[in-house]
Amino acid sequence: MLADEGAIYDPCDPNDRLLLGVKGTLSEAELFTLRTRLYEGRWNKARKGLLQFPLPIGYVRAPDGAWDLDPDLQVRERLAYLFEAFRRLGVARQVVRELKRHNLDLPTRVVSKGAYGTLVWKRPTLSAVVRILENPAYAGAYAYGRWEYRADSRSPKTGKARARVRPQVQWPVLIRSHHPAYVSWEEYMQTQEQLRQNWQRDGSRGVARQGAALLQGIVWCGHCGRKMGVQHHASKEKRSATYLCQLGHQQDGEDTICQSMTARPVDAAVTQAFLEAVSPLGVEVAVAVLDQVEQQRKDLGRQWELQLEQARYEARLAQRKYDAVDPDNR
Repeated sequence: MLADEGAIYDPCDPNDRLLLGVKGTLSEAELFTLRTRLYEGRWNKARKGLLQFPLPIGYVRAPDGAWDLDPDLQVRERLAYLFEAFRRLGVARQVVRELKRHNLDLPTRVVSKGAYGTLVWKRPTLSAVVRILENPAYAGAYAYGRWEYRADSRSPKTGKARARVRPQVQWPVLIRSHHPAYVSWEEYMQTQEQLRQNWQRDGSRGVARQGAALLQGIVWCGHCGRKMGVQHHASKEKRSATYLCQLGHQQDGEDTICQSMTARPVDAAVTQAFLEAVSPLGVEVAVAVLDQVEQQRKDLGRQWELQLEQARYEARLAQRKYDAVDPDNR
């Protein structure tokens, strides 16, 4: 027997069984309608820039729901220093190295239930720096739908749909000048292009990397147009590195490599051409470099001043707490 608030049904009775089937179908249709309305309501709020989600570090939500810059001066200054460092270095990994070299941590908010929203400072990582550089929110833009979840691609362990980043032209919601920005929209677009060009793969410009060869990571083959790799030898004192074009052999199945050459004469020619190009402007370049170094020293000093101020505040706060619970002060 089955019962609800209206009647009692016997599943063995054909009429009761038919009525139960109709009621079940109507309930399922009602649930689908409610789910559709909630889904469309969420997208309507997102298109207006009113849908709330956890804000990126550096922003807080005002009482009226608007986005404001974080009132913590040290948080704002640290994010500004990160963007300035990438503007100067042009490589996200170099930004991480500079932050670690000067012991400058990055701010973040706790997402666990126990201390949700608490500000903590963590050691910089490449993923954290890239997330900040790729987030359009720091350019004053409200973006929703940057990730696409495809049902045909699921995780073999959890069964959940895998997320894939959509190209910017396919973002469903993008509202520019939505809130105060740390960088301009033009600089944000230049940053995204710089990050794409830094990828070490065929079709991107690449970035200079550490190694014995001067042009490691930025040299291209003059025959096939592919990016050339660098081969290092065990005995560096006797043999220099070698520029090697082997992508066609590795990826396209060609019988032999395109070409290879020792790096010593190529690096010497590039060095000579560079010195000849910059020698007439040597004084101007030297002055510009000195100004840049001086500005970098001031920015770094500002970051250390903020950290010292925060440390002094925490020390004074700990002292006041100790004095408040010390039995001798009662």
